[in-house]
Amino acid sequence: MINKTFSTLIGSSVLAAGLAATSTVLSPSAAQAFSLFLGDTTDIYDDNGNLLGSGGSLSSNDPKEGVSSFIDFDFTQLGNDVLLKLNITNTTGQATDPLGNTLTPFGLESTTSKFTGFTFDILDGLSVNTGSFAAGTAFDYISTNNNFSPFSNSVGNFDVAIADNDNFEGGPANNALAEGEFDMVSFLLTGTGLVASNVEADFLSGFQDGSLNFATRYQQTINGGSEKLLAEAAPGGTTGGGTTGGGTTGGGTTGGGTTGGGTTGGGTTGGGTTGGGTTGGGTTGGGTTGGGTTGGGTTGGGTTGGGTTGGGTTGGGTTGSESIPEPGTILGLAVFFGGLLTSRRRKSN
Repeated sequence: MINKTFSTLIGSSVLAAGLAATSTVLSPSAAQAFSLFLGDTTDIYDDNGNLLGSGGSLSSNDPKEGVSSFIDFDFTQLGNDVLLKLNITNTTGQATDPLGNTLTPFGLESTTSKFTGFTFDILDGLSVNTGSFAAGTAFDYISTNNNFSPFSNSVGNFDVAIADNDNFEGGPANNALAEGEFDMVSFLLTGTGLVASNVEADFLSGFQDGSLNFATRYQQTINGGSEKLLAEAAPGGTTGGGTTGGGTTGGGTTGGGTTGGGTTGGGTTGGGTTGGGTTGGGTTGGGTTGGGTTGGGTTGGGTTGGGTTGGGTTGGGTTGSESIPEPGTILGLAVFFGGLLTSRRRKSN
């Protein structure tokens, strides 16, 4: 019965460990995110809504139509790959963005638009798994290596595009994302040794320094027009990502041997001070044992278990010294009383 119970417990533990390991491999890890607003300016925010960087924008039109959009980049570890989820809002004509920041009208101050698509570069060493694409309601098409004039002439082809139809640069906009509306798409990024937090930090850095390009396209703007916008660099420092958080802040430097260790409970406490001549002998019995030496600041070490406690103080001269005469004293008394008796006998004779 005991063996069966033990083997059952072992089997259950192994099974639980296996399930935990499987769960770790298959379950997504915590997401890493930042947001990008593109209108008259290019603004980048961390996942707490803090502004990380701000820059300008280029337009296919002069003056600008006044359209804008807000896209949240959400990176999640999924096995060896990274799932990129894009939360998309057409903020044209809106009073605030999804974070609650006030949007100021600009250009022709368009209040209507159909957001037909957006395109951006990806990091070197990454690939887009187009077969993993999860379409949204309005944005239901993904393509790679896209031309996007007039900007492609200056920055090259864009790596990936999300659009409302299979013609990213043209086609009707009837099913595109209208002003104030929200949509969501996702796809897998593949590569070697991918870590979601690192991928997120590198994308963020690329959009901030302008090494990664991002552009948007709109139709049915004010007066039935259309417009394309290109984000410019939005510098502001590398606040998010692995560079800031990590071992530098927390670690051995703060907590460790320097604070707790040998300095407190080391050789100063225990040692010769306790055991030695001070303990053995008549001088030890008395105030020395119950005084500062044992119960004072000298806490650990030989002070407690040394000669002071178990030495002369307890079993030495103070407790048993007066009760048991020394052998020399006994012999001297015997001689004295013997001589006294002899003297009395002589006197009586």
